[in-house]
This record gives sequence, structure tokens and C-alpha cells, in this order.
Amino acid sequence: MKSSFKTRFYYDWVLYVAVVVVAVVVWYLAFGLFNAPAPTETIDVFFAGTVKDYSIAEQGQKAMETRGVKLVEIISCSPSDEVFSTKYSVVGVNACDVVVVPVSVADKTDCKNTFLKLEGFSDTYLQEGEAYGVILSETTRSALSAYFDFGAEDYVVFVVASSKNAVGDALAGNATAFLRWLVSYEG
Repeated sequence: MKSSFKTRFYYDWVLYVAVVVVAVVVWYLAFGLFNAPAPTETIDVFFAGTVKDYSIAEQGQKAMETRGVKLVEIISCSPSDEVFSTKYSVVGVNACDVVVVPVSVADKTDCKNTFLKLEGFSDTYLQEGEAYGVILSETTRSALSAYFDFGAEDYVVFVVASSKNAVGDALAGNATAFLRWLVSYEG
């Protein structure tokens, strides 16, 4: 009996390893699938420029923790990149919750059909007489410059209207709450 096991193991060891690897992969995927944050527990931020330090995402997540946010992710692309307009329209406007762009990019964007109208903010960005974004103050830009490489012009923060996190200040309004946190950031 012992020798038949050794003989069999000699020829079938690859199957044993394969079964273990498959079991580990299935466990990993299942665990990730069932424990991944829901869309309302994630804030995706698009920044038109270069991110110097991604630790601001961790700070944002901690600030939003009481609202149930488990993850903040930052996606960036410089306006000088050839693919910027595509990445901005596909990723920024269609897949993110909050968008931070220079005024020149905001001026080219159809804010009415893209971003949430905002109320109760000062220093708002207006398009067709409606407030769609908040212009970052010099104080906030200075504090955030340790994390983001801002260009020479003013930057505007928007909430994407199609975002699952864009509804008012309710729990599903995490994007608006994140915007409030970001535009009042002091370091």
C-alpha cells in the first residue's frame, strides 16, 4: 500500500499542487468579491494633473469613515497628455464621483449634463448662471499642493451627476460630503 501511494504520488503530484492552487485562487476571489466595498462605500476622484502623494486618499477615507466610506481612489491624467480628453470623458466624467480640473477644462465641459448643481457653497464655478463646482481657494490649494501638482490656473471641484454617491447629503451623497471635505482641506 505504501509503495502504491509513492508511485501514484510520483506521477500525480502535479494534480495535488494544481488542486491547492485552484482552491487558493477561488478562496481569494470569493473573499475579495464578498468583501469589496460597495459603490456607495467608495469615492473615486479624477484629478486633471499629476498626483505627487496618494496618501491624501487615505486621509479622505478616514475623514469620510463615519459616512461608511471604506475606500477613496484617485485617478489622474495631465491635461497636456494626448489621451487626456478621452480619459477625462470616459473615466473622469463617467466612472468617478468627484472631478478636480482646471478652469480651462471646466469651461469646455457641458456642466448642465455632467455635474450636480451645488447649493450652499462660496466661490462657486458658474456656467449659464448655475453653480456646478467649487473653485479651490488659495489656502486650500496651498495645503493640497503637497499631494497634487496644480498648474498656474484656478482649479474647480465637481460632483459627477451620474455618480451613485451624488444624491444630496444623505448617505448616498458621499460625493458631495467629500467635496465639502476637499474644498475646506487645511492639512
